[in-house]
Amino acid sequence: MTLVVGLIGAGLVGAIPASAQGNEEQVSQPGGSGTNVLINEVEMNPRGRDTGREWVELYNPTSSDINIGNFAIQTQVRPFTITIPAGTVIGAGQFYVVKVEGERFSIVETLALVDSAGRTLDTTPSSLLDRRDDARTWQRIPDGSSTWRFTAGTQGEPNDPATYQKDAERASEPAPATSNLAPASPRCLGSALCIEGKVIKMVDTDTIYVQTDKDTYKVDLSLTKVSRNDRNYESGSKITRYNCLGSSVLVDQDDGQIKGRNIVGVVYCGSHNLNQELLDSGFVGLDYRQCFVSEFASQDWAVRNGCK
Repeated sequence: MTLVVGLIGAGLVGAIPASAQGNEEQVSQPGGSGTNVLINEVEMNPRGRDTGREWVELYNPTSSDINIGNFAIQTQVRPFTITIPAGTVIGAGQFYVVKVEGERFSIVETLALVDSAGRTLDTTPSSLLDRRDDARTWQRIPDGSSTWRFTAGTQGEPNDPATYQKDAERASEPAPATSNLAPASPRCLGSALCIEGKVIKMVDTDTIYVQTDKDTYKVDLSLTKVSRNDRNYESGSKITRYNCLGSSVLVDQDDGQIKGRNIVGVVYCGSHNLNQELLDSGFVGLDYRQCFVSEFASQDWAVRNGCK
């Protein structure tokens, strides 16, 4: 198979409609017609610095060459368009890799491929999530199928189910006992409540219910501000859902915001500071009013996101 690589810049456009929800390991969507070029693989969050290393692989599943000149890839979460140069042809059964200039993708994204007339030919599942900062990508397995999996990237090469199975087996192996890569355990600050429990319900991107052995607490995240009308609402909710729902968490109540039984604080889902990840992602806003009272306003992540 012949691999064609294009290095393409981006310009801002409006958002495109979302499709069905996905998860972080596997998701299915209706299959393509087999008569059009498809989005076949996406690298949204490469290992290390992302600038100039994000890419999208297109695949021609047909028996004929297809001119994809002036076709475009559009994104939803960070709206922009990538236009493929005029005269570009993707051969029958071949791949074309679009290497993106700059750093354009969010860790949660939905992509669409449109033709030169603006007609949508293909979309990825809605809100694909890649927060792993590694060499894995979202890809159709096998090429052109309706099943997307998150596994080792195969840029410009066939997406082989056997390769996916080997990757899954390696991922399930326990880490060596000598591994020093485990993150430091989170801990509570201050003198307010420190709660260990399980997230049993998600009300909003920044509101969850945590159940302990004896009690259930409603927890609002410190320093965050969310609107259901915001276009990034679902993307932010996906981060909370994936990281925390059904998981064991540590809740550090905000010493500066003790309000009766309901808890305002920082939530650690495993090693992840949920407040920090949501603010850093840009999918939720900073509640500036809390910067004047919150115990956490002086934390690096809070200052970085606007607390002074």
